[in-house]
Amino acid sequence: MNKPSSPRMMDMTNAEIDRKAKISTVDEYVRSLSRPRAGPYWVRPDGTIEMEKQ
Repeated sequence: MNKPSSPRMMDMTNAEIDRKAKISTVDEYVRSLSRPRAGPYWVRPDGTIEMEKQ
């Protein structure tokens, strides 16, 4: 598995995933958790999965 080499790299990866998921605030993230999950997903550097909300 390809792991980031630094916490900064992990932060950059997480920021890119949030940008693609169109999430920019904590409130948007919390609301996004109730959206249907279907389609593409990203595996974050820490191993968690982020589903693309459609």
